[in-house]
Amino acid sequence: MTTLCRSMLSNDEFLNSFQRRNNSKVEEKSERNFSPIARWWHSNPILVQTGKTIAIPSIALSAAIIRREPNATHGEGQSLPLHFSLCTRCLSLLFIISNIPRPSLESTCPMCTTNSNTKERRSLLRPPPGSHTGTATSAFSHPYSRPLFERANSDDSQNGKNAKSKQTMMIASQSFSGLVKIAMASTIGILLFVSLLLATLQRHSLPSGSVQLRGNSNPHEHEPMLDTATLQHPFDSIWPNDQLPQWAIKSPPAALFPPPHTIPLSKRTCLVHVGKTAGSTIGCQLGFNLHCPAADDDDTPRSIAPGRLPRYVTNMFHTNIYDCDDASTRYYLFVVRNPLERIQSAFAYDKPRDWGEFRRTMGDKYYWLRKRLYADCGFETLEDLAVRGLRNETTRRVMDGALVTTSEECKRRAVASLLGTEHFGCHFYYNYQYHYEGVPSNATIMTIRTEHIVRDWNAVEVELGGQTNILGLPEKGAVMQRNNVNTAKADSDKYLSEESRMVICKLLCNDIQVYKEILRRSVNLDVEQVAISIDELKHSCPIEAVATTCDTPKPDIRQKLLDSRGYQGQTQIRSPYEEHWQGEWPLPYKMTKDYAKYLRKTSPDKEVCFVHVGKTAGSTIACALGFNMPECRKANTATVAPGLLPQYTTKRFHCGLYDCFDDSAYYMFALRNPLVRFVSAFNYDMPLDWEAFRAQEGERQYNFLKKLFLDCPYRSVEEMVKLGIDEGYDGNITISNECRQRALGAIDGTGHYGTQMYYNYQYYAEGIPKGANVLVIRTEHLVDDWNSAESMVGGVTNILGPDQTTLVFTNVNGHSAPETKELSDESRFLLCEKLCNEIQVYKKILNVAVNLSEEQRQQSFEELKVSCPREAIAESCEVPLPDITTKLYRSRGYNEGIRLDAPQGEISIGRSLHPEPPSPYELTWPDLKLPFYMKKDREFAVESVPADKKTCFVHVGKTAGSTVGCAIGFNLHCSSKTIAPGVFPQYATNMFHSQMYDCHDDSAYFVFVVRNPLDRMISAFNYDNPSKDWEKFRQEYGQKHYNFRKKLYMDCPFTTFDELAQQGLSSHGNATEECRRRAAAAIDGTEHFGCHFFFNYQYHLEAVPHGSTIMTIRTEHLIEDWNSVEYNLGGQKKVLGPNQMVLSHNNVNTASGDKLKHLSDESRTLICEKLCNEIQMYKKILRNSINLSEEQVKESIIEEMMESCPVEAKSEQCKDPLPDITNKLVNSRGYLKKDDGISRMVPSS
Repeated sequence: MTTLCRSMLSNDEFLNSFQRRNNSKVEEKSERNFSPIARWWHSNPILVQTGKTIAIPSIALSAAIIRREPNATHGEGQSLPLHFSLCTRCLSLLFIISNIPRPSLESTCPMCTTNSNTKERRSLLRPPPGSHTGTATSAFSHPYSRPLFERANSDDSQNGKNAKSKQTMMIASQSFSGLVKIAMASTIGILLFVSLLLATLQRHSLPSGSVQLRGNSNPHEHEPMLDTATLQHPFDSIWPNDQLPQWAIKSPPAALFPPPHTIPLSKRTCLVHVGKTAGSTIGCQLGFNLHCPAADDDDTPRSIAPGRLPRYVTNMFHTNIYDCDDASTRYYLFVVRNPLERIQSAFAYDKPRDWGEFRRTMGDKYYWLRKRLYADCGFETLEDLAVRGLRNETTRRVMDGALVTTSEECKRRAVASLLGTEHFGCHFYYNYQYHYEGVPSNATIMTIRTEHIVRDWNAVEVELGGQTNILGLPEKGAVMQRNNVNTAKADSDKYLSEESRMVICKLLCNDIQVYKEILRRSVNLDVEQVAISIDELKHSCPIEAVATTCDTPKPDIRQKLLDSRGYQGQTQIRSPYEEHWQGEWPLPYKMTKDYAKYLRKTSPDKEVCFVHVGKTAGSTIACALGFNMPECRKANTATVAPGLLPQYTTKRFHCGLYDCFDDSAYYMFALRNPLVRFVSAFNYDMPLDWEAFRAQEGERQYNFLKKLFLDCPYRSVEEMVKLGIDEGYDGNITISNECRQRALGAIDGTGHYGTQMYYNYQYYAEGIPKGANVLVIRTEHLVDDWNSAESMVGGVTNILGPDQTTLVFTNVNGHSAPETKELSDESRFLLCEKLCNEIQVYKKILNVAVNLSEEQRQQSFEELKVSCPREAIAESCEVPLPDITTKLYRSRGYNEGIRLDAPQGEISIGRSLHPEPPSPYELTWPDLKLPFYMKKDREFAVESVPADKKTCFVHVGKTAGSTVGCAIGFNLHCSSKTIAPGVFPQYATNMFHSQMYDCHDDSAYFVFVVRNPLDRMISAFNYDNPSKDWEKFRQEYGQKHYNFRKKLYMDCPFTTFDELAQQGLSSHGNATEECRRRAAAAIDGTEHFGCHFFFNYQYHLEAVPHGSTIMTIRTEHLIEDWNSVEYNLGGQKKVLGPNQMVLSHNNVNTASGDKLKHLSDESRTLICEKLCNEIQMYKKILRNSINLSEEQVKESIIEEMMESCPVEAKSEQCKDPLPDITNKLVNSRGYLKKDDGISRMVPSS
């Protein structure tokens, strides 16, 4: 018998059976009235495990051959805690000797059936191979099977034969007389007594290495625990921008349970609440806030179910709220129901009874989702959906006395709703497949079936180590009160004809297979219970209940899981604006919508981006689209327009906030007559209260506007045109050229003097993707254009009537006096002339608008002729279209690694993009990436720089190179982001610094930054010395550079540059020969001890191409030389004045005190002598600089250099030969074709 029982369970299940039994009996023991044998077993739970063989006393056979069945009772006042699931023939003798009344036993069992019957039983447990086609994320793709019929080895097979012989004997014994039965029972009783004796002895002499499980030990004594009082919610980290709903959160533990508030991690459970399966009923009893009936007294906490299950269920998974902790959850508790009945209930529950109330409470998002199925297609019941949407023979129904044909689109929606591939209602969409594939593939599953809710709850409680029959016995009337029942459901909602039932079951086939898989994987359900549910399923969907495959493939729901379930570390649907700017700036609230009511993103073929051009009634339109505009609340116009536009318009583009998906189907512009728009923008941008504006908008915006409205005498558009544009003005007000330039910049959008003026039509037109489909809503024809746009996205024609109250003008500039809007004829003529390019862009947008007819376009052109007649008919302008590449980079923003194509000088709807090409450095060293500090921001539009102006910045270390580099836009130790004015920052496209040669060899200019060689060398020595914190230096720069510096600064006695000269260069120095060699090599740059030493003038000069055109900025004459470089590049002669604040020194070595900079006369002489070749390189750079006059070169060499190294300043030759740095150039500077030789600038002999 022992062998017979062991063969039925794998070792793991055998152990688990004992552990579950022992863990539960400590609390249960006092509540049970055991038979003598059962009582003995509960007080003597001994298990000996040696190797893979499990040996148990004979009495233990009962634990091995049964499964828990807490609902069975056996005699008055006596409960059998374990229900035997074998047949009468196998267990008759056991019941006789135990003196226990027999429960209802199976007539056959797996151990005494034929091979064919065994296979049939097995099919109830396991899906056949090949029946699963889940994706990689699908739990369904990893079928779970219990090894109930597996035997460990050939010995077990032999034991099985012995067991079969014993079965034969037992069958024969049933035909004997009562006397023979008594004799047999007596014999077995004697054997039983011997087994008890052996077991007792065995308990006191366990073999070495064995495991003993005792019933009186604490099962969680050494187990990690979870404090539920400080529970974390994974949903918050998966969706950081969303808030976990209150219904998915349990009340604080103190309100539900007495302390302590800890549970064993091995029992942590997550509730998987599939909709319309009594999940709310279960959830309420577990402590969640799911449509739970309120307590009679508000101060009294609502009641929850007793036992361990409410404690151990900590989180929930329901619809698009996945709050399970996959790292520590042991069990996933599914609540399920017959799939056909669930879908019937889901259809009726998801259908709104009061559409207006539903829209108010649930928002437009869910309103439009449901409307597409229930209202637009008119499916009143699930029977109606089946008849008109699924059954091809019936496609018409009577509606208001007329026959209406069901469209092909509605038929498609009907199919998609049942497959769960399109969202029309939460309980439809989030089906069994979604919830099942949403949990980990190796999840341990438990299940509560709606049809057996009390029985399954009890079984789950026992699985968790709790009390048997904790909710009572269902056969004795134990029930659970249901919550969230759809009381509005009529009898017609429940009706399904046979034909409809068949076609729905066929479409539900895949979901039915998932339902069956959940049942089979459930550790709290035995084979019999699974079979019961499948038998129940046969009454509704008989074919699918027994099928293992379906006619239609299982839907691929990977995207659905990503969008709804969410995963840690997944790419979220982020704001495109935040994506462009890498999270540097958050998206303002006014750019968002209420995503409880609206979609975050819809499919690309429906997505609409609203292009909100300033002062075109854009705020009015944005309010009607559902954006969170403060103007909507101020004007009490929070009503959102009906139709599809509010639902499909998910993002907005306004001013410097481009938050649109680049794959949107449409870009919907708000337009207005350009002249009228500019006048309104000017008046709107001019603050009435400057200090209030400064406090609210900040110093940066204040300075933008101050330049035009305060620093220049412009109080109206009329004044700006007369004073700043009209060249024939002869009034008594003097206008500077700067103010005239600002007036022109304000009109054409090249100068930022006000947000509404700066972000003009050209900016928005070029800011959207190339080739985008354009919709237009004209301010002058607001309702007509809204209706045509609604129709273009598939909505109702003429959705807004002439008496509509949705599009009420908001954000109107009420503080502008009427006279500020007036223009004389002469001023209008001049302003239209300067607005010519803007007018042509306006006309271009109208011409490409897909929702406007030719007649509507001509209507707008005729209206334009009234204000700007010449420009309305013109095809070109006298002034070329501005290049706004830099403006787009700075304001619109683009994803990392994307570049704009150079403009072609023509009006363009969208700009072409291309991937950012590899830098010259990355082409030379394909395995390396150019460091961030070597790059400029994309706003500089280096690809637009003319070839004859392209400049390489040669940054020699410790020459104020970081100061110059920051002022021209590189990211070099910059204390501020202030960029110098002029063309130099725009034309300096690349940089060469130390081993980072990132210049184009055909650059027009190479601008060196240089400094007195001796001063540079002193600064370099101190800067490269990491003596202040060696370990920090090693961590930041790595072992390689640590070793470089260690050889000079640590291994040699050189703490100052003066010591290096005295100890390493002087004839009386006491440094070792090796350190003396290193001192000399450090100064002439032939060995690497620090980057600023090693990469010297010789290196940088020989690295640039032979014959390069050189300009130079001397540290000692920074502003003077900057201005000369700017002028040579075509800029202003004195772009930086004496009081400029741009060139403030950056990356200064503040740790260098006077002691570190001090050099004795002897040390200076020794170092200058060793620096001779480097000084000659410095002089050569100066002499070759086209921006320095002969007087300036003499000033640096004769006057300044003579003070530090007079001999070398006069000399043209040195005692030591110029070092050969070929290898240094190849290994550090790098060349694209190293085998072709090196072309470099060398000094003349």
